[in-house]
Amino acid sequence: CESVFDKTSLKMADRLTQELRALPLVRNVEGPTTAALLVPASDGFARRRVVENGEVVSDTAALSQRALEDRLWRNTLVSSDGLVGVIVVQPIDNHYNTDPAIVDAISETLKQAEAQGFTFYMVGQAPSTVFGGRSLAQSTGQLIPVFVLLIGLVLLASMRSWQQTTVTLVGTG
Repeated sequence: CESVFDKTSLKMADRLTQELRALPLVRNVEGPTTAALLVPASDGFARRRVVENGEVVSDTAALSQRALEDRLWRNTLVSSDGLVGVIVVQPIDNHYNTDPAIVDAISETLKQAEAQGFTFYMVGQAPSTVFGGRSLAQSTGQLIPVFVLLIGLVLLASMRSWQQTTVTLVGTG
């Protein structure tokens, strides 16, 4: 795709937005296909979207140009060059178990679009917390045997008895 406003990108983003909105832990989803643009009209201004009633509008080129000039869109929902778009997912609450569940659900939802060649990066507090916590748990699990071995060697050097070292390690464990 050449930009966020390509018909293929917009259809994917619209489908993805609808799927994310249907997730049980999601309160709201906003992105290029759901956010409104104010455009001049004969009676003042009209609210328009690049996808209306599930279809990409025929004047996408004009609306995309308007979006790139709109300071509420540019570098918020789309990059200034129009190559990157943002889909913002708002969870229903901030309970400790919501973040992992919603990150996993979003990851699963993104798989179909990723298989079509789209690239996604999850950013924000929830993904950072979830991915950081999982990484910490994995690395801690890998370090525990090393720590036990080091502590065992220190105990063996100080007690000079493998029997006492073993009893101490077992008791501590």
